[in-house]
Amino acid sequence: MTLRARRIVRSTQIGAAAVAAVLSPVPLADEFVIAPALLGMAAAYGREHGLPVRALPWRALTKTAMTGLVARAAVNLMTSYVPGVAAIVNAITAFALTGTYAEWLDRACTDPSHAQPPSYGDLLRALKRHATR
Repeated sequence: MTLRARRIVRSTQIGAAAVAAVLSPVPLADEFVIAPALLGMAAAYGREHGLPVRALPWRALTKTAMTGLVARAAVNLMTSYVPGVAAIVNAITAFALTGTYAEWLDRACTDPSHAQPPSYGDLLRALKRHATR
Protein backbone atom coordinates (compact mmCIF):
# COMPACT_ATOMS: atom_id res chain seq x y z
CA MET A 1 0.00 0.00 0.00
CA THR A 2 1.45 3.36 -0.98
CA LEU A 3 1.87 6.20 1.49
CA ARG A 4 -0.92 8.14 -0.21
CA ALA A 5 -3.24 5.11 -0.05
CA ARG A 6 -2.47 4.74 3.67
CA ARG A 7 -3.32 8.41 4.16
CA ILE A 8 -6.62 7.96 2.33
CA VAL A 9 -7.50 5.04 4.59
CA ARG A 10 -6.32 6.68 7.81
CA SER A 11 -8.20 9.93 7.16
CA THR A 12 -11.36 7.96 6.35
CA GLN A 13 -10.93 5.90 9.53
CA ILE A 14 -10.52 8.99 11.69
CA GLY A 15 -13.45 10.75 10.01
CA ALA A 16 -15.69 7.71 10.37
CA ALA A 17 -14.77 7.29 14.04
CA ALA A 18 -15.44 10.97 14.75
CA VAL A 19 -18.81 10.92 13.00
CA ALA A 20 -19.74 7.69 14.78
CA ALA A 21 -18.92 9.17 18.19
CA VAL A 22 -20.83 12.40 17.52
CA LEU A 23 -23.90 10.63 16.14
CA SER A 24 -23.93 7.90 18.82
CA PRO A 25 -26.99 9.33 20.63
CA VAL A 26 -29.05 8.49 17.53
CA PRO A 27 -28.79 4.73 16.93
CA LEU A 28 -27.79 3.79 13.37
CA ALA A 29 -27.61 7.43 12.15
CA ASP A 30 -23.89 7.18 11.45
CA GLU A 31 -24.39 4.39 8.92
CA PHE A 32 -25.90 6.97 6.57
CA VAL A 33 -22.64 8.93 6.68
CA ILE A 34 -20.18 6.04 6.84
CA ALA A 35 -21.62 4.18 3.82
CA PRO A 36 -20.86 6.96 1.32
CA ALA A 37 -17.50 7.57 3.05
CA LEU A 38 -16.50 3.95 2.41
CA LEU A 39 -17.50 4.17 -1.23
CA GLY A 40 -15.72 7.52 -1.59
CA MET A 41 -12.62 5.97 -0.05
CA ALA A 42 -12.92 3.15 -2.60
CA ALA A 43 -12.97 5.62 -5.49
CA ALA A 44 -9.93 7.52 -4.16
CA TYR A 45 -8.10 4.29 -3.39
CA GLY A 46 -8.84 2.93 -6.86
CA ARG A 47 -7.50 6.11 -8.47
CA GLU A 48 -4.35 5.71 -6.37
CA HIS A 49 -3.99 2.23 -7.91
CA GLY A 50 -4.43 3.65 -11.41
CA LEU A 51 -7.99 2.39 -11.83
CA PRO A 52 -10.65 4.63 -13.34
CA VAL A 53 -13.80 4.85 -11.23
CA ARG A 54 -15.75 2.83 -13.81
CA ALA A 55 -13.24 -0.05 -13.58
CA LEU A 56 -13.87 -0.65 -9.87
CA PRO A 57 -16.02 -3.64 -8.88
CA TRP A 58 -18.89 -1.51 -7.50
CA ARG A 59 -21.29 -4.38 -6.89
CA ALA A 60 -18.76 -6.19 -4.68
CA LEU A 61 -17.66 -2.90 -3.06
CA THR A 62 -21.22 -1.96 -2.17
CA LYS A 63 -22.11 -5.43 -0.91
CA THR A 64 -18.99 -5.51 1.28
CA ALA A 65 -19.73 -2.04 2.70
CA MET A 66 -23.37 -2.91 3.43
CA THR A 67 -22.52 -6.26 5.02
CA GLY A 68 -19.93 -4.56 7.21
CA LEU A 69 -22.37 -1.84 8.23
CA VAL A 70 -25.00 -4.44 9.18
CA ALA A 71 -22.46 -6.35 11.30
CA ARG A 72 -21.34 -3.09 12.90
CA ALA A 73 -24.94 -2.03 13.58
CA ALA A 74 -25.63 -5.31 15.37
CA VAL A 75 -22.73 -4.66 17.74
CA ASN A 76 -23.61 -0.99 18.21
CA LEU A 77 -27.26 -1.66 19.02
CA MET A 78 -26.21 -3.65 22.07
CA THR A 79 -24.59 -0.57 23.61
CA SER A 80 -26.60 2.24 22.00
CA TYR A 81 -28.53 3.11 25.15
CA VAL A 82 -25.51 3.48 27.44
CA PRO A 83 -24.25 7.05 27.07
CA GLY A 84 -20.49 7.33 26.77
CA VAL A 85 -20.08 3.63 26.10
CA ALA A 86 -22.10 3.99 22.90
CA ALA A 87 -19.82 6.76 21.65
CA ILE A 88 -16.68 4.73 22.34
CA VAL A 89 -18.06 1.52 20.80
CA ASN A 90 -19.39 3.40 17.77
CA ALA A 91 -16.01 5.06 17.18
CA ILE A 92 -14.09 1.79 17.59
CA THR A 93 -16.37 -0.16 15.26
CA ALA A 94 -16.33 2.62 12.62
CA PHE A 95 -12.54 2.73 12.72
CA ALA A 96 -12.33 -1.08 12.56
CA LEU A 97 -14.85 -1.37 9.72
CA THR A 98 -12.99 1.21 7.64
CA GLY A 99 -9.70 -0.64 8.16
CA THR A 100 -11.29 -3.98 7.32
CA TYR A 101 -12.91 -2.53 4.21
CA ALA A 102 -9.58 -1.01 3.11
CA GLU A 103 -7.84 -4.36 3.54
CA TRP A 104 -10.39 -6.04 1.30
CA LEU A 105 -10.34 -3.05 -1.09
CA ASP A 106 -6.60 -3.44 -1.56
CA ARG A 107 -7.13 -7.02 -2.76
CA ALA A 108 -10.07 -5.97 -4.95
CA CYS A 109 -8.00 -3.26 -6.66
CA THR A 110 -5.30 -5.81 -7.46
CA ASP A 111 -7.75 -7.86 -9.54
CA PRO A 112 -11.03 -5.92 -9.95
CA SER A 113 -12.56 -8.30 -12.49
CA HIS A 114 -12.46 -11.18 -9.97
CA ALA A 115 -13.28 -9.25 -6.78
CA GLN A 116 -15.71 -11.09 -4.55
CA PRO A 117 -17.15 -9.77 -1.29
CA PRO A 118 -15.84 -11.57 1.79
CA SER A 119 -18.14 -13.98 3.57
CA TYR A 120 -19.99 -12.68 6.61
CA GLY A 121 -17.81 -14.85 8.87
CA ASP A 122 -14.59 -13.61 7.28
CA LEU A 123 -15.81 -10.04 7.64
CA LEU A 124 -16.64 -10.53 11.34
CA ARG A 125 -13.23 -12.07 12.04
CA ALA A 126 -11.49 -9.19 10.28
CA LEU A 127 -13.59 -6.64 12.16
CA LYS A 128 -12.67 -8.28 15.45
CA ARG A 129 -9.00 -8.28 14.50
CA HIS A 130 -9.08 -4.58 13.59
CA ALA A 131 -11.06 -3.62 16.69
CA THR A 132 -8.58 -5.30 19.05
CA ARG A 133 -5.41 -3.82 17.58
